[in-house]
Amino acid sequence: MGAYVLPNMLASMSLAQYYAGTVLIYKLQHTVNQQLRTAIGKHRAVRLQAIKHLYLQLDHCVQLMTRSYEVAIVTNVFLAINVTSLLLLEIYQYLQANELQTNSIYIVSNVMWLALYICLLLMVLYPCDMIKREQMRFGTILFELSHSGKAATVGEDQVLGQKGVTPERGRL
Repeated sequence: MGAYVLPNMLASMSLAQYYAGTVLIYKLQHTVNQQLRTAIGKHRAVRLQAIKHLYLQLDHCVQLMTRSYEVAIVTNVFLAINVTSLLLLEIYQYLQANELQTNSIYIVSNVMWLALYICLLLMVLYPCDMIKREQMRFGTILFELSHSGKAATVGEDQVLGQKGVTPERGRL
């Protein structure tokens, strides 16, 4: 039993560390996105530069974490997918044998192992998906800010043009 449990526990602890780190980075990215949405007024350019620097640092942290855990991630995801499919096949075979009295302990054991391997998969996939969604929000916010900045510049140019002033040459 120890030969089955110990490697899984070590893999679980390693992936739990990765999970905790990526969730922390996700929360920081979420906070940065909230600050970016509130960046208004004359301090907007300063805040945008600070937020851009912070966001690039967080992205670098994600890359470093992924690179440092990549062997564990690839190995455990591959293992979890294969073992999950084998456990499902074994459960199916036990159910097809119609001997639930004798096979019930094996079915319960396989369901518990199946839950463990699904958790191992989700510990990698879920935080990566959360970070990807937060990065998509960051891109959307930057797009909205860049369009609102261009619209303000175009609006100012039109007002100046109606007054007879061109932005490049001064008065007409």
